[in-house]
Order: sequence, then C-alpha cells, then structure tokens
Amino acid sequence: MNIFSRAAGRAAPTEPSPATSSAPIGVSPSVFATAIEQLHDGVLVIGKDRRVAAFNQRYIEMFRLEDGGIAVGDRIEDVMRHVGLRGGFGITGQALEAEIARRVALWGSDSTRHERRVYVDGRVIDIVRSPTEDGGVVAVHIDMTDRLAGEAALERQRAHMVSILANITDGVCLMDADGAYTAFNERFLELYGVPRDKVHWGIPFRELAQHFADLDGLSPERRAAEIEHRFRFATDPSQTRIHRQLFSGATLEINKAHLPEGGCVLTISDITESLRQRRALEEERVRVQEASRHQSRFLARMSHEMRTPLNGILGIAALLERTELDARQEGYTSVIRESGSVLLRLIDDLLDATRIESGEFELTAAPFAVCEVMREAIATLEPEAHAKGLTLEKSPSAVPVPKLIGDAVRVKQVVLNLLANAIKFTERGSVGIGLDATLDDSTAQIAISVSDTGIGIAEEDRSQIFRQFFQADDRENRRFGGLGLGLTICDELVRRMGGRIEVLSEQGHGSRFVVHLSLPRAPETMPPP
Repeated sequence: MNIFSRAAGRAAPTEPSPATSSAPIGVSPSVFATAIEQLHDGVLVIGKDRRVAAFNQRYIEMFRLEDGGIAVGDRIEDVMRHVGLRGGFGITGQALEAEIARRVALWGSDSTRHERRVYVDGRVIDIVRSPTEDGGVVAVHIDMTDRLAGEAALERQRAHMVSILANITDGVCLMDADGAYTAFNERFLELYGVPRDKVHWGIPFRELAQHFADLDGLSPERRAAEIEHRFRFATDPSQTRIHRQLFSGATLEINKAHLPEGGCVLTISDITESLRQRRALEEERVRVQEASRHQSRFLARMSHEMRTPLNGILGIAALLERTELDARQEGYTSVIRESGSVLLRLIDDLLDATRIESGEFELTAAPFAVCEVMREAIATLEPEAHAKGLTLEKSPSAVPVPKLIGDAVRVKQVVLNLLANAIKFTERGSVGIGLDATLDDSTAQIAISVSDTGIGIAEEDRSQIFRQFFQADDRENRRFGGLGLGLTICDELVRRMGGRIEVLSEQGHGSRFVVHLSLPRAPETMPPP
C-alpha cells in the first residue's frame, strides 16, 4: 500500500495532498514511505491542517483500520472516530463524540505529547507525539503490552526471590561474572555485620566488603589484602567450600555453586556454636574412652590378680581329693573344686572381655587342625555332660578337612563356650556338636554347630543374646548363673576372624548355634627326599 496515495473509493480533497510536504527535506516521499514501513511501531503523520499526511501498515494493524478506516487527507477527528468505533476508547455513542471533541481541542498541546492508552482487549499503547517544523505532528504508537507483561513477570520473579531469600535461615547471595552482588538476603548482611542502608542489589563485591564489620580493626593495607583474599575465593571455580574464621571470632562455612552463565551462588552458615559443641563432644568422647581404658586395665589386672589365689584354692582342693576323706569331707572338697572352677571360668571371661574392649587383644595365625581342636574341646567337657546324664552326639565332617590357617586357641575357646552353654542349659536329653566343610583350592568354608535339647531362647531375646552382660529376665534362665559374657566373647572372636554366628532356637525346645568361618588352607609341606 502506498501511504502517500488516497485509499481507493475515497473522494479527493480540493486542496493539494500534504503528503509530499510531510517527508523530510531532501528525502523523497517514496524513500520516506519505505523507511517508516520498516518500523515495528505504528506511525501517523498529521499535517498542520490536522489532516492525515502519512501512516504505515503497522499503524493500520494496531487500530484495526484495514477496511478503509484511514486515508491520507482524513481529518484527525475522523481518524479518532474510526478508532473509537472499533473499540479503541472503550466507549460509544455520545460519550465517544465527547471524547473526540475533547481530544481535538487539546490537539498539539503539551499535555498530549505523551500518552499511555489501555484498550479493552488488554493492549497497552504508548503514544509519543512530536511537532514538525511545518506545524504538523508525528505520532509514534508503541505497543507496550508484551514488554510490560515481561516486566511484570520479572517483578514477580524478583518478589518470589526476595520472599525465598528472606525465609532462608542461612546467608545467601548471588554474584554475577563481574563480581557484583545481584541479590542477597538479610541474614547474609547480619553474618558480616553490614548495615542494610549502606548496600543495594548490584553493588560490587569490593564495595560491599568495605562494610564487613569484622574488618573494622584492621589497618587499611591488611583490610585491602583480606578483601582481595575473599574475592579470590568467590571467583575461583576450583574452590567450592571453605571454613572462614572471621576477625570477630565467628566461624562461617561458605558453600559455593557456580552458575552456567557465570557467577555463583554462595550460602553462608554460622558454625561457631556447632564447632564448639563438636569440640566439647570430642573432648568428652576422649575422656570417656580414657576412663574406659583405665577401667578395662583395672579389671584386667584385678582378674589376673584373682586368678593367682583361686588357682591355689583349686590346687589345694585337688590335693585334698587325693587324701583319705570321709563322705562329708569329700562332699565339701567337691563343692570347693566345682565352685572354684565356675569362678575361674567367670574370671577368664571377664579377663577376655576387658582385653577385647581395651584393644589389648590380638589373633594369631598358624596352621591348625580344626578336627583336633574340636576333639580337645569335647574331651574337656564330655565328663561334665555325662555327669548330668546327657548324651553327647558327634557329627564329623563328611569330607576330610585339611589344616587351616587361623588362631586355634580362639577357635577352641569359641567351641568350649558354646558347648559349655549347651550343657549348662540342658537338664535332660542330648548335646550335639558337628562339622561341615566346603573346600576349594585356597580356602575352606567351615560350619561348626553346637545344638542342645535345653530350655531354648525366647524370640524377643535372640537379637540381644550377644550383648555384653545380657541375660534373659525369667527365673528359668537366672538360676543357671553366669555374667552373660560368654556369647559376647564368642561373637567378638568370630567376627574378628571374619565369620559369623547363626542362632536357631525355640523356647522350650532347645537351641542350635552355628559358627561360620572362611579360613585359608595351610600349604602342604613337601616330604623330605
């Protein structure tokens, strides 16, 4: 469309068209028309006679004037009327005519130079009217709808950010790639003692750092060096976390996350009190550990010292049994021996427990025959089982077990403890001990089982029987005595050997303990030539 020609079907005015005169001096009308057609904004040129001199297609589209609603030579009030009839002012009838008359009366005055018009369809148009040298007016119509919507969205995002930052308990700040604080919360300012009225979003790091309260006591040179030191951390991508000791005495933990577009997010926490509590807890832990070591050493020494006189008592009891005694004296001597043996076993358990707890305990590794260890344990306790009228059932391994590498003394101790418990808690029936083995080229998976037909273990107690000093609370268990250390020691020994103990039991129907160990096979020695 040629904006310097009249719209088709319109009658030409008697005076010459003012279109030519609206072009700048030295610029042809066609060049001027081409230029304003390239503009994104709507342009309307009104001559000094208040008639349309020129307009571009964008102006037609903005005010829906495609169907002959405007032509060069139209009076300004006619253009207003066409715009108003298309809903441009949101009014009709006499109110529209009154509005047109008001606008025509004010046309060209300073009050009409800048106008923001909001239309019923939600569009917002800014109109800037500038006078021309020949007395006309150039009106530029700028559609602000999308821009204002974007600004409103940005403002909502900013409000959301402000709300989020205000509700974060740690100090938070955002820094751009140039080292300026694009956002921060009040907690950040509190941690560094920065007055709120001295800073604003967008302030450079070095300018804000001048207000860090903990730097107040430093000389200008030290202050500048410290600010530079802190700035290097904020901009160094290789550092993501530090603990900073402020000159005020507070300790801050600073975590940094770098942003894809450059810059970073810093979160700052005051860990002064938590560090103090941590140090106090560590000191208390060390104190408790030291007290425990002293206690363990004391118990170990006491246990050792108690063994010496007790061994003397048992030795004298053994000598008495070899002399001529009447029936009553034999009974007394037997009680002395049996009670001493029980007490010696308790002392041995206590001594082992304190050694394990104090760390004064080591396993040895040497070739041994597990079948021989089990035979020795059986031989030790078989008389006790027979004395109670119990049957001792033995189930040897189905495959020959070669010599293994391990601590034979401790393996025997575990078997003895489990076997002694089985005999102690079984009044009638049998006690069984067995061995299963699976061999490969370098190791042996062995399972030593000890079973009985005794009182069994209640379901609620099975998970606690390996706890130190644990004993079931019912009288049936209490009457058997003991400190509750035997199973604890067994469990600790087996775990230190890399194994585990499996417990299968039903109260009133006996128990079965299975020791699972994986031990290296001892190398076979070559026979001499």
